[in-house]
Amino acid sequence: MKRLIAILTMVVTGSACSGNSGTAPTPENIPSFAGNFSGVYAITGCSQSGDVSLADVCGLLGNSAGYTFSLTQNGRSITGTFALGGVTFPATSGSVASDGTLALSATAVNGDVSVRVNWVLNSTGSDLTGTLTQRWTASGLSGEANVSGRISNSARTSTTAVSPPPATMRSLAEVGRAIAVR
Repeated sequence: MKRLIAILTMVVTGSACSGNSGTAPTPENIPSFAGNFSGVYAITGCSQSGDVSLADVCGLLGNSAGYTFSLTQNGRSITGTFALGGVTFPATSGSVASDGTLALSATAVNGDVSVRVNWVLNSTGSDLTGTLTQRWTASGLSGEANVSGRISNSARTSTTAVSPPPATMRSLAEVGRAIAVR
């Protein structure tokens, strides 16, 4: 009896340690973010403080604005560019997380004014969903403007270069001039 228990223990332990579960591994399902996208994001919140609030960045931005993305993908690695209204941002990169989301960030600077944008995106194959935050600052001025939004519509466009949508949001230079005048 003891010998039978010892043999069964060795068989069970050996099977458990062999690493062969009897099922084939499944390929990783990584969503595709590659391509060119355009659409509109809705501004869901905006706050401003200090000298920056005198320029009324929140009022200048309105309720929604256009965006574009031009992204390439290699596995989980994403690189590309994006634009918000008339503001084009430098190249950015990120990695698709295990939950399928993609976080991208970039900062555009024009003179003393800068805007930092953080995106959290999801891809459904033909379009994007997600949220963004913006932080507007101006050197030499106190305070900042903080904007939050969510993608309200999106479409994957052709694989050729994407032009920014018509500027429904003020350009960075226009906002900079408004801040400087205040």
